[in-house]
Amino acid sequence: MVFVINQAPVIVQAAPPPVVIQAQPAIAVIQPPGPVVVQSPMKSLPASARCSFCRQQIVTMTRPVNGLLTWVVFGALFILLIWPFCLIPFCSRSCKDIEHTCPICRNVIYIHKRM
Repeated sequence: MVFVINQAPVIVQAAPPPVVIQAQPAIAVIQPPGPVVVQSPMKSLPASARCSFCRQQIVTMTRPVNGLLTWVVFGALFILLIWPFCLIPFCSRSCKDIEHTCPICRNVIYIHKRM
């Protein structure tokens, strides 16, 4: 005697491939020592910078200071005997050096020298 059993066909599915997640490598940011100033096209304008003293991202404060060009123009006008005009370089911003300072810690970050 033969018995026949009707069995449903068995479907075998392949397992999905394993998912491998790799971590991104760490990015090292190396800052050069000293002040780093991002210059604006005209160096007499305030510029965006990171202060090397307080490590804050700031916009510099500028102020004109008497520099070498101021004294050279004064001396040239004085020697040429143009007495009334020898004081003009001390009143003109275009003859003075520009000092960039941090508004938070008040340290000098950069000095743009005209000469």
